[in-house]
Amino acid sequence: MKNILSITMLLVLCLSMNIFAQDEVNVNINNSTQVNGILVEGRTLVPVRVVSESMGATVSWEGETKTVTIVKGDKTIKLQVNGKDAKLIGNTTYVPVRFVSESLGLNVEWDGETRTVNIGVEDNVIQDEFPTATYDVQKDLKTLENMTSNTIISGDTLVYAPSGNPKLKLWTVRFNAGEYKVYVQADSGARKNKDAKTELLKVIKYYLPNDCESLWNRLIEMKDNKVFDSTETKKYDGKNVDYSFSSTGQIHIGMKQTNDNAQSNVTDNVSSDLKKLKDLTSNTVISGDTLVYSKIGNPKFKTWTVSFNEGGYNLYVRARGVTVDKEDAETQLLKVLNNYLGDEANTLWSKIKSNIENEIFDNPTEEVFNGKYVNYFVSGNGDIAIYIK
Repeated sequence: MKNILSITMLLVLCLSMNIFAQDEVNVNINNSTQVNGILVEGRTLVPVRVVSESMGATVSWEGETKTVTIVKGDKTIKLQVNGKDAKLIGNTTYVPVRFVSESLGLNVEWDGETRTVNIGVEDNVIQDEFPTATYDVQKDLKTLENMTSNTIISGDTLVYAPSGNPKLKLWTVRFNAGEYKVYVQADSGARKNKDAKTELLKVIKYYLPNDCESLWNRLIEMKDNKVFDSTETKKYDGKNVDYSFSSTGQIHIGMKQTNDNAQSNVTDNVSSDLKKLKDLTSNTVISGDTLVYSKIGNPKFKTWTVSFNEGGYNLYVRARGVTVDKEDAETQLLKVLNNYLGDEANTLWSKIKSNIENEIFDNPTEEVFNGKYVNYFVSGNGDIAIYIK
């Protein structure tokens, strides 16, 4: 009887190992942590504790109810083991990576060629203060690309990616429209990789020629003293610089020109426009100087946003997934565009849809609609960007 039982267990173990070997999936978290996942019924499952803690979340286990609880900031996920979303395989609890990641507010992308799930840790709040730029800054991007190595221009972003794949980035530089507000985000690998650090310091020094070393030393000091997720503001080389070191190892640096007489980003006119737009749309909320379309009412889970540049009425629209099974999101966004472009909003939208269908990505175009200059493009990751001057 014991022999039969042993043989049966061995067969089950071999079958299980064979299944897992065939269905293994690579999971890349923030370009700093790699774990193996498994594909079960079309869903990628990963070890809950390893992955969640790599995302900066805490995990607890309730034995009586067999429930896993994942907490990150104000977000809490509860999963019952061997229910729909969590499975016990051996002595390890596995959970669906996309469900957990997106519930924690993180971006998830699938690379079919390498069978890799790429998870990006959510951006620090600084990023919202330095939104993506128009292609007016392509001159700066070209300068930075020429003075650095292993960098790629991806849309309006300079990406450091030794592999040549912009998705596998160690650091990025983005720009704000008009006033050359610069936003730098570096993952933990940028500090550990000598070449990545050298090239990143070239970029920072380009904008902060005298104080680059001082700022960098302060960031490392924050890491050593475990001053995490706390934004500091200081003037370096005549610029107001916001910077922080996240608990997940990311460095965030936001630079803007000093203007002691500058008022809030939201002028009285912009506040009036925001209120008007909110009144004519549904499922939108006002967040600072931005109108956010959020079906669930939480501005972090946005489908599209409309932001205003300081003073000059440069209107910036950023949308993701609006044209895919989200009719209401598209209807409400067209209300906003109609408010500024009249009937020609539909002409613009048709051209954007055509670019998506024909896979014309990262190709900025400037045209006049209803007497206004409009810059627009669709990025390689599916974002729609529209600038109305």
